[in-house]
Amino acid sequence: MANESPSPVPPLNLALKLFLPLTVLNTGWFLWLQSNYESGMPTVPQPETGRVQELLVDRGTRIFVTESEAALYSRLTTIEFVLVFCLLVAVYYWLRKKPEA
Repeated sequence: MANESPSPVPPLNLALKLFLPLTVLNTGWFLWLQSNYESGMPTVPQPETGRVQELLVDRGTRIFVTESEAALYSRLTTIEFVLVFCLLVAVYYWLRKKPEA
């Protein structure tokens, strides 16, 4: 049996290996961005710099950002939600997987 090829990676195992690191990386990026925005953005509108878009971060802190900064924050929030949802679905099916006899 020396010619046996390795069995393919099960889809659930592959999903976990894919979604877990992506979720961790996106969470780190999102937390860094949130912290950076909270500490560096103005708390009052600044029309001269274009920071007039209101954004609530970390426990209701109100800051003002540009439209592109708000769009980035919104995109990361959406990606985080989707990745966590996919990760939870993959874990759910992995836990429900019947052991092979």
